[in-house]
Amino acid sequence: MLIQTEVFLLAAFGCLATNIDNILLVLSSGGRLKAMQCASVLLAVLSVAILLGFALSLGLDIAIPRYIAWVGLIPLTMGVYELTPWPRDSQDSEKATAPGVTLLALALPLAANSFDTLIVQTVLFSDFASDYHTAALAGSFAAALALAALSFAIISRPAVAKYVLPLAARFRPWLLIIVGALILMDTGFDGP
Repeated sequence: MLIQTEVFLLAAFGCLATNIDNILLVLSSGGRLKAMQCASVLLAVLSVAILLGFALSLGLDIAIPRYIAWVGLIPLTMGVYELTPWPRDSQDSEKATAPGVTLLALALPLAANSFDTLIVQTVLFSDFASDYHTAALAGSFAAALALAALSFAIISRPAVAKYVLPLAARFRPWLLIIVGALILMDTGFDGP
């Protein structure tokens, strides 16, 4: 049972860590769309990314099962990169959504911005033995629901955003590094 819980939490952290930027995109639309609409679009986009990541992982398990742990370098590198002071292009989330935003205009940038979620979820599902896929899917979807609820709560109360978002952005790189390191390790929930 402990290993199932670890798998659940690892998949949830992977989803949470890669979607802080999506919360920012949703918040930029919050004044123009209802909170429930924004949360629903976020949940739909994350669900597609999680299911696509799961489907892709099944192909990776067949193609390269012996070396799959090495793909843990992807989230680990993403986290280390975010901690470095190198200059990078910063996306202005207000420019990403025009004033006349619609549900589709919110869904498209979210989908494009969910590539990191797709990669991390694919890597996680590939690393888990098939016995743990249910716990991993449950963890990922629980995180997606939590993110949708968080976006709803923040859009409903904009004063909360100024405290929650900087804190979440500060922890994102560390979560990615932890997820990547756990994938690289030979653990009890890895495939054979």
